[in-house]
Amino acid sequence: MAAKTGRDVFVVLPPEDAAPERWSALNSAHATLIPCPGAVRGMGASLSCAFGHVKNHYDAALVLLADMPALTRDDLNLMLGGYRHGEIHRAAGTGHTMGHPVIIPKRLFPLMANLSGDQGARRVLTAEKTHFVTLPGDNATKDIDTAEQWISFQEASKNTNNSDT
Repeated sequence: MAAKTGRDVFVVLPPEDAAPERWSALNSAHATLIPCPGAVRGMGASLSCAFGHVKNHYDAALVLLADMPALTRDDLNLMLGGYRHGEIHRAAGTGHTMGHPVIIPKRLFPLMANLSGDQGARRVLTAEKTHFVTLPGDNATKDIDTAEQWISFQEASKNTNNSDT
């Protein structure tokens, strides 16, 4: 879905020998796969790997979590289309609930590359002015953490698609 935006896509993964099924699943994806030995330590470690890899090659980076299946290409294009140099843009759900993805400007890349552990970008972003982009429904906030949640999400999506016809 991210590749359909026409932008460069990077995916942070545990090393291939630790997660061969993930690497295999993404081999044909239009993405650069980044091995992150510390990925098991949490989101901060994964973000550090990602931002260490992209360095200053881009004006900004859209951070998209893999467990957010309700997001669409249109959501990503809405986020990317509204970006202005140097700003932080964060997706929000209806009711202004903070969500994902988040666009991080280049000026914050060094701080992002120094994250560690299970803390994400919250401590970097707390002191920054953030522009919120409201996405439809729960697209920006729906995350999947268990197999049961995935099955429930798929069933709900199937029912929604069937009722649209």
